[in-house]
Amino acid sequence: MGDCRGVGGVEGDGGMRYLFVPLGGLVTILGGGTPSRKNDAYWGGSIPWATVKDLKGTSLSGTQETITPEGLRDSASNLIPAGSVIVATRMGLGKVAINTIDVTINQDLKAFLCSADIEPRYLLYFLLVNASHLDSMGKGATVKGITLDVLKDLLVPLPPLPEQKRIAAILDKADSIRRKRQEAVRQTEELLRSAFLEMFGDQAENPKGWEVVKLKKCCKRITDGTHQPPGFTNVGVPFLFVSNVINGQLDFTSTKFISHDTFQELNRRCPVEIGDVLYTTVGSYGNAAIVETGRPFSFQRHIAHIKPDNNKVVEKYLVATMQSPMVKKQADMQARGVAQKTLNLSELKDFEIYLPPRKIQQQFVEQRERILKITRHYQDCLYQTDTLFNSLLQRAFMGEL
Repeated sequence: MGDCRGVGGVEGDGGMRYLFVPLGGLVTILGGGTPSRKNDAYWGGSIPWATVKDLKGTSLSGTQETITPEGLRDSASNLIPAGSVIVATRMGLGKVAINTIDVTINQDLKAFLCSADIEPRYLLYFLLVNASHLDSMGKGATVKGITLDVLKDLLVPLPPLPEQKRIAAILDKADSIRRKRQEAVRQTEELLRSAFLEMFGDQAENPKGWEVVKLKKCCKRITDGTHQPPGFTNVGVPFLFVSNVINGQLDFTSTKFISHDTFQELNRRCPVEIGDVLYTTVGSYGNAAIVETGRPFSFQRHIAHIKPDNNKVVEKYLVATMQSPMVKKQADMQARGVAQKTLNLSELKDFEIYLPPRKIQQQFVEQRERILKITRHYQDCLYQTDTLFNSLLQRAFMGEL
């Protein structure tokens, strides 16, 4: 399965056995650093400076921040030549990419400069297939990190270079299809945001003169989940957390359950009904989902429970509004905390939203549903492509490609 702890070899095509070689013998490893934030002369230059946040795929072609030659000179960072394999070693363990441009990196990344014995793209995919194993080797209570010695000791299956390139080429094609699917999903999600702005305009200007009201004025009630951890059971009614509110929907894939009696007790406080809106307020705050099922469930206090007033607001318009740029901006301004950003429930009630006539709300909902249908199609395609890609990854390092 590509487990980098293995010893010996693995069967390849025609019965060939791949030798396992320690990674430290195949690459030169360079580290990084951060120029002083107190010196403005170090920042905003022409040299890309990468952090874990920039590792969004298998290719690194740009960075959020840049530094100056002075910042590079006076820090522990290194200039990493294009074509290197860059790995997260603190936070985001398992993330890996090949840089298509020369970059500098911070201390949470390591760069592997490959020797003539190993194809960089082959090494990239080897590290990807072992992402969960790398994550499991991380140490640390708050932030997990992996040491340089552990990286050097990773055992890499090493077929002849032409075979490495053949495997990498197959995986490149699969990864290219996967990235196109990801981009299609991203574009449809961007289309949703654009549709909102086109119909309602920018909040700061309100060019169409829509009525602006506080959230609590168009809702029957705004509360949150249980404040006391319930007694969990092995089976029963799903208990949802912030991570279960994703992509505008509720994910009922849960490892926590409560008894039906506990559910009845918790649900008595504020019964969950179809059309209610849930909104995350801690950590990954600002995610909204509409309740579209009558199945019983309960949830933690870090999720706000919003009951729309149907006489004033269309439920699906409200959930779209809670995901809109105008509400996100308010959430970002009000979120407090260092380790975990938190939105106060009383502040949430005072969020301002547009309240156009119900006819306009319904028109937007219909437009949004058409876009969501396309989005879900692309998401299904992406899931299938991811499944194929992961299958090919596993097979590649079992000698089955």
